[in-house]
Amino acid sequence: EAIGAFRRIVDREGSGPEQYLFLNHYPNRETAKERMGDYFRELTDYAGLTTDPLGKTRTLYSLRHSSLMLRLLEGQNIDLFMLAKNAGTSISQLQRFYLSHAMPTMAVENLHATKPTVATNREGIQILASLLEPVADIV
Repeated sequence: EAIGAFRRIVDREGSGPEQYLFLNHYPNRETAKERMGDYFRELTDYAGLTTDPLGKTRTLYSLRHSSLMLRLLEGQNIDLFMLAKNAGTSISQLQRFYLSHAMPTMAVENLHATKPTVATNREGIQILASLLEPVADIV
């Protein structure tokens, strides 16, 4: 869904190396950030989602926290280094602010998971297979 939204924004606003994705008409990015925060507050008020289950006020920064938590909890074999690099943070920050919420039993299957291997069937088509799955069915 994000790709479609991105394409609509680019179609409407144009693209270029110096182009901002959101609120391009605000050259002062602090003003743009304030407006985005205003829009986010209006949206959360309208949706009745002003506070999280712990009673904390949701902010634009809450979206960052939610996206990182969802990736950590629902992702498969997450590379913490790449996640930290992509998020512009450090593994230490991930551990301190995000992984501290994780329970030891969460995603325990990832600790026992093996990387998929590439198998080739008789027709020479490569197939991803787990080392734990029987291969006879795919050959």
